Amino acid sequence: MSTLYKHLSLVMMLYFISVTSLFAQQSVTGRVTDQNGGLPGVTITVVGTNRATQSTTDGSFTIQANRGERIRFSIVGYAPKEVEVNGPTLNVELEQDASNIDEVVVTAMGIKRAPRELGYSMSIVNAEELTKTGSPNFAGALYGKAPGVRISAAPGGATSGVNINIRGVNSITGNSQPLVIIDGVPVRQTSFNNSDYWSDQRARGNGLEDLNPEDIESISILKGASAAALYGSEALNGVVLVTTKSGKGKQGFAIDFNATYTNDKIAYLPRFQNVRGAGYDISYADIGQADDMFFYYDLDGDGIAETRAPANTTLNFGPKFDGQPILSWDGQIRPYVAQNAYNKFFNNPNNSIANLALSHSTDKSNIRFSLTRQDNEMTSLESYNKKNIANLNSSFKLWDKLTTDVVINYINQHTHNRPFLTDRLINNFTGMISTFDNPEWYINKYKTSLGYRYRIGSEASATPDENIRYNGYRADVLDYMWNVLGKQYDEYSNRFIGSFTNTWQITSDLSVRGRFSADLTNMRIEDKHPNEVPLSIGNSGYYALQNQTGNIFYTDLLATYNKSISKDLKIGAMLGYTATKSENIYMTSNTDGGLSVRDWFNINASINQARTSNSRVNMLRDAFFGTLNFNFRDYWFVEGTLRREAISTMHPDNNILYYPSVNSSLILTDAFNLSSLFNYAKLRAAWGIVGKYPDPYQSPLSYTQNSLGNQGTGTAVLYTTIPTSSFGNEGIKPENKHEIEFGLETRMLNNRLGIDITYYNGKIVDQILNYSLPISMGSSSILANVGTLRNTGWEFAINATPIQHSNFRWNSTINFAMNRNKVEKLPGGATTLLLRDYDGAAAQLVANVGESMGDIMVHPIATDAAGNKIVQSNGLYQLDADNWVKAGNALPKVVGGFMNTFNYKNFTLDALIDFRWGGHAMPTGIAWMVSRGLLEESLNAMDAEHGGISYYRDVNGKGVAYSGNTWT
Repeated sequence: MSTLYKHLSLVMMLYFISVTSLFAQQSVTGRVTDQNGGLPGVTITVVGTNRATQSTTDGSFTIQANRGERIRFSIVGYAPKEVEVNGPTLNVELEQDASNIDEVVVTAMGIKRAPRELGYSMSIVNAEELTKTGSPNFAGALYGKAPGVRISAAPGGATSGVNINIRGVNSITGNSQPLVIIDGVPVRQTSFNNSDYWSDQRARGNGLEDLNPEDIESISILKGASAAALYGSEALNGVVLVTTKSGKGKQGFAIDFNATYTNDKIAYLPRFQNVRGAGYDISYADIGQADDMFFYYDLDGDGIAETRAPANTTLNFGPKFDGQPILSWDGQIRPYVAQNAYNKFFNNPNNSIANLALSHSTDKSNIRFSLTRQDNEMTSLESYNKKNIANLNSSFKLWDKLTTDVVINYINQHTHNRPFLTDRLINNFTGMISTFDNPEWYINKYKTSLGYRYRIGSEASATPDENIRYNGYRADVLDYMWNVLGKQYDEYSNRFIGSFTNTWQITSDLSVRGRFSADLTNMRIEDKHPNEVPLSIGNSGYYALQNQTGNIFYTDLLATYNKSISKDLKIGAMLGYTATKSENIYMTSNTDGGLSVRDWFNINASINQARTSNSRVNMLRDAFFGTLNFNFRDYWFVEGTLRREAISTMHPDNNILYYPSVNSSLILTDAFNLSSLFNYAKLRAAWGIVGKYPDPYQSPLSYTQNSLGNQGTGTAVLYTTIPTSSFGNEGIKPENKHEIEFGLETRMLNNRLGIDITYYNGKIVDQILNYSLPISMGSSSILANVGTLRNTGWEFAINATPIQHSNFRWNSTINFAMNRNKVEKLPGGATTLLLRDYDGAAAQLVANVGESMGDIMVHPIATDAAGNKIVQSNGLYQLDADNWVKAGNALPKVVGGFMNTFNYKNFTLDALIDFRWGGHAMPTGIAWMVSRGLLEESLNAMDAEHGGISYYRDVNGKGVAYSGNTWT
């Protein structure tokens, strides 16, 4: 009985407690407003719990809360407020915070600062802006979102490289990619060149596409030299700081799930004409065509060539399409009509992203763990990428003064058949398909029924009846299909990006931070080329196995001190040390002479001795750095920084480098009694120096070892040679950029209009070039510091709220930047530097002193002594091969973005336009295709219907124009 009594008493007690709690926890209702009325979308949380809600379109809310608990109200652009619950009704008015005084942004070395303190320009892109477009890589999601930042994505799909260019081109010959840092880790990235067909035919990535937009909290873009000076010789092209999401701000447990599906379509294709097919009049050239410009075959063996087919030519000035039967190159009889099928060379890729995130936050810790699956197709046929991404971001307070942060990113991916470059499809006559041609025919014929490579004419074949024999095929297209569909190319990679950080708050004024981080990548590549013919006919096939390891190890130690000297003056100081070690190892083995067993993809299948190669590239740099800043009355801020750096790519007697900077900001609205029109205004100025070090192993002199073989002594005789090109230079210095900038930020009209203006002027000196020498000096070139480049420009960002009502809100932002690039000096007093030659000096891309980089030069039309243009006997103008004229410049004059967000009740519509104005392209492929009669432009003046002039031949055979009514 006693035990039963105790149990009943316990149950009653628990019931009483639960009932008491039930009645203590009440529904609290109210309304959140600002000076304009109800405020929708405010996040409302009960502090210390996972109870949360959002205000409705008129600012109303309801939430469960106990008396005495505190409710927090927060929304971007307003100062957050906490209010204690004293009853069932709670009305709150929030104050707009134009200066975002409570907000902090991540600056160089991961230091968090209030935006009002910064004397330089930087752009912040938050998480929601990155994921709106469903882009599979973060760089593509940056389109148009930051002034002065130009994004160029290579065509091909999710795995293609992305170039980020900040404030113009900073190096005459080098790449202009910024330093990218994720949670304190300088990540691996490489430059890429997807325009050199003969070097590498596959569209490559450059490491940036591995970062997952779903896990990014914000991106800080340090554009100027002063902003990036603490990174020294890595920051010539600017710095992109990536901060991943954490569990902060969500008390208790939270689950987030996002799924995105996108379908990409090819935006632009050549505009093919659909009037005529291959061929030309016999009066131009006799290639065996009939008078009607067709070619005829005898298919039934009766000795009469009765089946018409296109003429065997790449020119498309032949007979008009008539819909009658014709023999196509694959042996099929089809109606003679334009196929309009060029788009079938490519996919319209489908991409899907699924992200699941779990987070938990308390006063002592916060943890966020997410899993992401990406399935991405590429524009190339049968190309895809599958990616698994795991992210852990955690922070723990082991005791009141020590915080530990652990961030881990793991990326596992498989890329199948990186896209082949399509250069040969538009830049070579044997790759330009006729209008009466279809990629589907090539898909059916690129291999035989036995799986071997296509065969042409009388080539030896296991299936001779399947050999391609008729006019009209394009050899380079068949080769392209074999490369894309026949060969198998697979990349398997695992990448780990992680950091471990301890922060010790020794006193309220002094803290110490220590961090270790790493970016570790391992990749295996298998390249499989099937046997092209049976072994009885010849040796063919190929297999290569490549292993790549790329590691970056990074550590820093940072001490920070802040002190209020008086009520008007505060000072801050920081002293730190950082070191980075990078190591890259490449090992490749491949077969030689073909595969000994059909499609046995193994190094042991090599007919000749297999070939192997390897390389190792290591680099070490370390630096001491410090900052000193002053704060006067919270409206005038001054900061100076200095970095002393040593780097292993330069001679030990010449590898100590210094990078200083200074910046200042003045909050005009706090310092002066400005008009009430201004809610916030800040004036800023900055100066700094950043650099770019030479590539590893370029500066020293390197000798090559060769062997004379066994000379009768039983031992091979070795000898060394001195290089006769790309001679090293132990006195090489980094490229340095000296830059000043000024800026003005304002918010007006109750924060409904904001303007940010920046002017910058950067001079890049000691440009690193391979300086040409006469070979009589022992080398054709030497690495040297020569050349000076300057970038000046303006950046503008304007954001406004044109319409703001209780149910509808329109936010709009436009940013644009104008950059002027100028080559001020070239080596040896030269006036022109050749950057690239096209089609055997048909055109050139050059840098001219006094002009912007990227001038496109072409040959002018030749003239006689009187200045008349010279016409050749074929009716075409004669080019002047001895002179060049400027046809345009490749760099844009203005880049920017136009973003709009429309909110109607609970619905949101976003629209973004990324734009560039100015800059010229040189579409050599389009020009060649017009010359072959393939595109619409080639129809001009072909007959009266297309603007031509009717004529008749007089008795002398001379063409005479005919008006249609009278002979003239």
